[in-house]
Amino acid sequence: MKFLRLLVLLVLILAGLLFWRMRPYQGFSGEVFVEIPHGTSTDDIATMLAGAGVVRKSWDFLLARML
Repeated sequence: MKFLRLLVLLVLILAGLLFWRMRPYQGFSGEVFVEIPHGTSTDDIATMLAGAGVVRKSWDFLLARML
């Protein structure tokens, strides 16, 4: 019974975090252009997008890329 309560609590916490992360991102108000040179690594692209405010964090882009 204790394990079930812990599991339910963990699922609720994870669902809350997922809901919080899925909110629309309002980091910029207009168009943003990011020049990505040919041959740039995925990690560098993620860093550039996060630095320009296109994504919240670089791992948001990396996660979307994996999916």
